[in-house]
Amino acid sequence: MNPTSYLPASAAPWIELSTTGLGYNTATGEHKVVRLFKKRNGGEYSCEVYTQGAGGWRRCVGRVPPCAANFLPALPPVFVHGYLYWLLRPAGPGEEPIHRILSFSMGAEQFGWVYVPPRARGCLPASATSPTSTARCAPSSTTASSAASTGSSRGAARCS
Repeated sequence: MNPTSYLPASAAPWIELSTTGLGYNTATGEHKVVRLFKKRNGGEYSCEVYTQGAGGWRRCVGRVPPCAANFLPALPPVFVHGYLYWLLRPAGPGEEPIHRILSFSMGAEQFGWVYVPPRARGCLPASATSPTSTARCAPSSTTASSAASTGSSRGAARCS
């Protein structure tokens, strides 16, 4: 028989919008649940972490960047090699019309960015806000220097 576990209730009441992801810290062997949320009374997004066996939620170490408000609620985060990733939509007028990828390190509990490669910009239209989107990218000619910029580097989490 499989045992069933329940997450304890969060101390953050009256949440307006949230997104939750499950990940694993290979250094410690811990499973973690990470939640970004915004309280109804406004303000910035917050982050809380539940570590299996720790007994309760706590605030994450890193501060949530302000532009995390642009996450796509219909798309849950993805966990790959120690990081959770959220696809963020373009923030609004005056900003470059590209999507961004927000990362969260399960070990350091810090936020960062995975940069979209130059040749992929424009491949994720504003309509790519649901899992049913059929957006496709066509190959484009790039120079060797721009091809080297594959987006695998992570930058500090700040809005630009």
